Amino acid sequence: MTPRWRAVAALSVTQIVHWGSLYYAFAVLMPAMETGLGLSRTTMTGAFSASLLAQAGTALVAGIAFDRLGSRLCMTAGSLLAGIGLLLAAWVDGPAMLYAVWMLNGVAAALTQYEAAFAAVTVIFGAEARRGISVLTFAGGLASTVFWPVTAGLLDLFGWRGALMVLAALNAACLLLHAGFLPGRLPRTAVPEPRADAAGMDGYTLAQALRMPVFWLFGGALTIHGFLFGGMAAHIVPALDEKGIGAAALMLAACIGPMQTLGRVLEFAIGRSVPLRTIGVVALVASPLSLLFLAFGQDVLWLAPFVILYGASNGIMTIVRGAMPAELFGRARYGTIAGALTTPSALARAAGPVAIGAAWSATGSYTWPLLGIAASALITLALFVAAMRAARSA
Repeated sequence: MTPRWRAVAALSVTQIVHWGSLYYAFAVLMPAMETGLGLSRTTMTGAFSASLLAQAGTALVAGIAFDRLGSRLCMTAGSLLAGIGLLLAAWVDGPAMLYAVWMLNGVAAALTQYEAAFAAVTVIFGAEARRGISVLTFAGGLASTVFWPVTAGLLDLFGWRGALMVLAALNAACLLLHAGFLPGRLPRTAVPEPRADAAGMDGYTLAQALRMPVFWLFGGALTIHGFLFGGMAAHIVPALDEKGIGAAALMLAACIGPMQTLGRVLEFAIGRSVPLRTIGVVALVASPLSLLFLAFGQDVLWLAPFVILYGASNGIMTIVRGAMPAELFGRARYGTIAGALTTPSALARAAGPVAIGAAWSATGSYTWPLLGIAASALITLALFVAAMRAARSA
């Protein structure tokens, strides 16, 4: 195995651990923490939202740090910070400390999860970063599959405080993989672009990117998609359950993860022959179509296409989100520009669950909210297509 694929293997392990601990484990631990701390469900979910907001607020600074300091130092520090944050979470005694600790975990997530790993892979793989990102997302898609049962097992064995201590140790241990397999800061000449442009051989600076229509169009598409993804993640199970299909609702929801992986496998298989922007368009066409199946379907036969299309679309869009900034703006300042694009998207992802929940409360069902989400998905598609046209004319 070559050094760059060893780095991807190491990042695959750390992505499973960091996503599984900092994101997915919360849902499993939350009921026990509510009981132990005497807090309401609203207070607990508010702490999780605060974590997402902290992650969003840190994204740009983290991106700049990756460009200036390198992935090894930043992700090693992020793993250490995640270990400290989860250890402190085991000693939480009230809402103030709960919110402070989970905001700290949000900062750790900004330094360790997908955007951080994508920045590392972009430096390591150069012009072939898309393939490295595709493989990395295979592992990331397994985080919930692995850590929901692992966290539940730890909860049964040690209680929620003990479970958090074990998760803290696993996250801190990831610093060994980051320190051992990731590169330090590379000289800018080590990541030359394949063509010269207005920014020179190194690619565009953030200031130059901000003056380009493609930045705002692509950023708008990512922001709306983040809103949709964040909102649907919180409401898929109740939306399916509303169809009156019983236990099949949870079964269908559980199949979305494998469909995301299937979409990524298909992207990897055809990636050398099909441009990423074309694949992005196809994925964004599938998104509103899938939501129509969910809005109007009333049985498993009509809801299954939703699971297939929605899961595959989101799986592919993770790769598009990671690889497209390098294609549009160059690789040398990938972290900074990707961080600027990620910040509004992450904020929208945190707002999505609340907005869709309010729409459900106002209408009494998910039908109209889902139609609104489908319309928003069409806007995402239009912005993405406009961004790709702007890129060709730049």
